[in-house]
Parts: sequence; C-alpha cells; structure tokens
Amino acid sequence: MARFHRIAAAALRAGRNRDDRPFGGATCLRARSTVFHQGDAMALPFGAGGFNAAIMALVIHFVLDPTKSVDEMVRVMRPGRIVAAYVWDRLGNGSSTGPFNAELPAMGKAPVLPPSNSVSGIAGLLDLWTRAGLRDVEPRAITLPLRACIRISTISGR
Repeated sequence: MARFHRIAAAALRAGRNRDDRPFGGATCLRARSTVFHQGDAMALPFGAGGFNAAIMALVIHFVLDPTKSVDEMVRVMRPGRIVAAYVWDRLGNGSSTGPFNAELPAMGKAPVLPPSNSVSGIAGLLDLWTRAGLRDVEPRAITLPLRACIRISTISGR
C-alpha cells in the first residue's frame, strides 16, 4: 500500500502539469519507454500475431461492438498469449456511479448507460470471451469499497 501512495502522490504532482502527451504526465512517469497509439478498438492498427498481451481497461462496455473488439485483440496476439479486460460491474451496481444511477429513477430519470452495458458483468464477459474462442477463461470479481473507488477516481483526475 505504501508503494501505491508514493505513486499516487507522484501522479498528483505530475497531473498538475497539463500537457498533450497521451494520458498526461502522470502516466508518463511510469511509462517513459512505452509507445502509446490511439486508434479504433474495433480495427486495431497492428498486424496479426505481434503482441504477447492485450488488455482492455475499463472501456469494453463503451465499445459499440465488443465482440469485434475482442476479435481484434485476439487477431493481434501471438498464439497462447493473454487477452484480458477489466471493467466496473455496472450490472451489479458496482461502479463508482452506481449509487447515483440508483437514485435517478426516483427522480423520474433513466440512468445513462454505456452502449454495451451487458458485458460489464462477469456473465457477459465470460460469454464474450468464450464466443471469441478463448481458452482458460478465468473471470473473477475484485471488490473495492466505494470509498476506494472515489479515492482512485480522485487520484486519476477522472
């Protein structure tokens, strides 16, 4: 935990320096030798079989066609390597906006949900991975208290 706090403090300091590098200066502290590419998750700008790992972090439920994006991740991977994603469990009211969205119906408002909300739960992800032909699929939940979610959101500046 101490390491997390050191990194978070450095990220907060770096986050004060606004720049146009991908993800800002905070990310660049830990990724000086990393090359970032911006592109379409449903049409990755890479040839087949060039990567050892493909990880989609907190966005698969925002992709219009998650199946196509997983197919793209599989396409650019070397055989037998890791394809992974993690996402807030919106179906289980497990996102940092869950409590807010739960109150909207009482106000006569419908929650605004991502276009592919069905893949934000473990069952949806499991179905997505198995339909893509992936083996050794290991879905699991990582439970954080809401306070931690808010703290992480605050640290990341989101």
